[in-house]
Amino acid sequence: MSEILRSRLVVSLLIAISLVRIAFSYVDTAQSFDEPCHVAAGIEFLDKGTYTLDPVHPPLARIAIGLPLYMAGERYPSLPQNDPNSRNYNVVGNDILYGSGHYMRNLVLGRMGVVPFFVLGAVIAYLWTRRLMGETAAIFAVLLYTTTPTILAFSSIAYTDIVAASTQLMAMFIFSLWLETPDRTRTIWLGIALGIAF
Repeated sequence: MSEILRSRLVVSLLIAISLVRIAFSYVDTAQSFDEPCHVAAGIEFLDKGTYTLDPVHPPLARIAIGLPLYMAGERYPSLPQNDPNSRNYNVVGNDILYGSGHYMRNLVLGRMGVVPFFVLGAVIAYLWTRRLMGETAAIFAVLLYTTTPTILAFSSIAYTDIVAASTQLMAMFIFSLWLETPDRTRTIWLGIALGIAF
């Protein structure tokens, strides 16, 4: 077995173990303060095509959080327009989470939306470290990434943090590649990566 294949198997195993750890944390972690806000904004974008409840954050993370819920049939709630709470993102988000009687399922689905970004961060940590320092260092970089409590914590709740962190890491990695060879292909990839990060 080649060194590259062996290291990729180890990296895949480290990521898989962390994904299991994240999944097991879902039922033990109480709903955090901002989760209804992110759920509400994501479902608003996917269901209504608008982004007015809380446009403070870029929509990518919110779409990722809302997409599993939307695919499971959750929609923007019908709240009375004259009720001031109909524009309160916490009220709307909690209505989405609780309204169908599937609270735990909905909370887990929203949290699952950020998991691909955890994986993206691990892959970028591997690729960038391997490029600079070799296979062994890359494995240790992934080990550190996948066991850092803060990274695991923000990968297990429906927040925007791990989405922002991993996409910014990706953009910086592609920028470093572009600095080496600023050709057309890498310029296009850099533009895409920066767009996703922003």
